[in-house]
Amino acid sequence: MGFTNEAQCMRAAGLNVLPASRERKYCSSISWKEYIEVIPTDADFNRFFSTPHDAICIICGKTSGNLEAIDFDKKGVCFNQWKELVGEELYSKLTVETTQNGGYHVYYRCSTIQENQKLAKDTDGSVLIETRGAGGLIISYPTQGYDLLSGKLCGVNVITEDERDSIISAAKMFD
Repeated sequence: MGFTNEAQCMRAAGLNVLPASRERKYCSSISWKEYIEVIPTDADFNRFFSTPHDAICIICGKTSGNLEAIDFDKKGVCFNQWKELVGEELYSKLTVETTQNGGYHVYYRCSTIQENQKLAKDTDGSVLIETRGAGGLIISYPTQGYDLLSGKLCGVNVITEDERDSIISAAKMFD
């Protein structure tokens, strides 16, 4: 499956995108860690997307304009309650997608983000909610099974530090 047009749009919007494997939820044939701090050149980007891949991933953090994502696992069991806690006004600023396993990804940009964090765990110790921040990688739309609910990845909004604190605090309430 070709993702070149979507990848180009996301790249033009300042996201550091790479081809990935949907099954492995990881970069396909390249060492993605070298791109945590460096954006691929145009030549590398074109080479990466010149062969078919079945997924796109985004490197979160500085090279994606301080992009951070909240990942709701376990079929998003906490998502609707979290959304209510956050409130419609703040929620409307976020880019949200469903995932192939029934969870959710929530994207935003903020002047201050952190590295990946586990925000809430289930009673059995498994992760319910975590972030993908500086140095993190996340599989995203238009990968099969990932569908945008609101916002767009070619235009992720910037939120304030206070707004970020609110959405992180709301997620931590499910720990």
